[in-house]
Amino acid sequence: MAPSVRQQRVAQAISRGISVLLLQELGDSALAFVTLQRVKLSSDLSVATIYYTIYGDQSREKVAEAFDKHGRFIRGQIGKQLRHLRIVPELRFIYDNASDEMQRLEKIFDDAKRESAAKQESEKSSDDE
Repeated sequence: MAPSVRQQRVAQAISRGISVLLLQELGDSALAFVTLQRVKLSSDLSVATIYYTIYGDQSREKVAEAFDKHGRFIRGQIGKQLRHLRIVPELRFIYDNASDEMQRLEKIFDDAKRESAAKQESEKSSDDE
């Protein structure tokens, strides 16, 4: 089922709030190259799943540890920003491997194109002889 308008608004507010915290308040180098992809809220707004990607050479483990370390602080700050909510959602940070999967598929397609082009070249050169 599609998210409600309220879920979408709260998800956007959480995304903006976490983005600001990552940029301005948290000085953790493990989170320096983290990009938030999307926030998905449960229907009762009690759980927010935050999907992120990592650019650069940071390891997923270090980033996950940093989110575990700062999770309570982040949730507290989000609670201050979203005072209209009765319950501040539990925050779950999940690595979004969609971009990795997309890169893997692009590599497969590029390899297939190269193989096809090489095969056509070899067939063309054998026809010329």
